[in-house]
Amino acid sequence: MLIFGASVNCIPWVYVPEILPLHARAKGTAVGVSSNWICNFFVVTITPIIINRLQWKAYLIFMCTNLAVVPLVYFCYPETANLTLEEIDYLFTNPDKSAVKISKEIRKERRTHGQGRRLAGDARLRRASSPADSQEKGSGVQPLGEYVEDA
Repeated sequence: MLIFGASVNCIPWVYVPEILPLHARAKGTAVGVSSNWICNFFVVTITPIIINRLQWKAYLIFMCTNLAVVPLVYFCYPETANLTLEEIDYLFTNPDKSAVKISKEIRKERRTHGQGRRLAGDARLRRASSPADSQEKGSGVQPLGEYVEDA
């Protein structure tokens, strides 16, 4: 239970507000935390009954449930560590690829190009920093996916 509380149980408290856009963050976090409390209430309610009937085998149910969550998190939850809010937003707004694939690509590009660089990103384009830059580069915008130096 210590492993569950320190890992999967914190997803609605930490991960949900991190991945939601600002306009949906409060309501989405409320839904995530509420579902967490409802599920915890259900588990606490049925655990004494299950333990009385199944004895030690009841813990196998919890073990299997915790092990089933591992591939779910690995394959369906994108890594958001060290990503900017714009990059996290891009993970979930790009209709062409899954968020997990984009997250892995960003981490791979960061290993290749270094940690001092970040993905250029608003929803689709990032404006050039000055009018002189925009005249030199043509249109004055950089497509998402190209890297720019942090200021």
